[in-house]
Amino acid sequence: MSTRRFWRHEEGATAVEFAIVAVPFLMIVLGTFEFGRAFNARNDMAREMDIAERAILIAETPQPGQQCYADPPLPYVDTSCGRSVIRSRLTGTYSSAVIGTPVNITDANGIVIERNSTVTLTKPVTLLIPYFNRNITMTVARTIRIGS
Repeated sequence: MSTRRFWRHEEGATAVEFAIVAVPFLMIVLGTFEFGRAFNARNDMAREMDIAERAILIAETPQPGQQCYADPPLPYVDTSCGRSVIRSRLTGTYSSAVIGTPVNITDANGIVIERNSTVTLTKPVTLLIPYFNRNITMTVARTIRIGS
């Protein structure tokens, strides 16, 4: 077959064009699904964080009517009762759920304006795209006002 005849031959051109376009198209479609999965996991983490934050703000107890006391009096989040309630509200599977120590925010005169505590959730997410089997780590952190 001569070179000129080879370049004019168009059989199979559609298959070659499909092979060129199909790989990026499939990557975009699968990437969209992966983004949706990761976004859903992040929203689940944020919802559970909202529930834990509510438990902190209303000083929820493990059992109805039970009192949580600390000696000396501590903010609710510092008590073992408070921490157990918060952990019980975090029902997902997390690699870590960290309740930070309270931090005092003071004014220029050294007067405590408010006390904040940070709650951090971390969760690994495995990507399902072929040839990109990687784990990504998602983190949601909230700073919660625990008193003035």
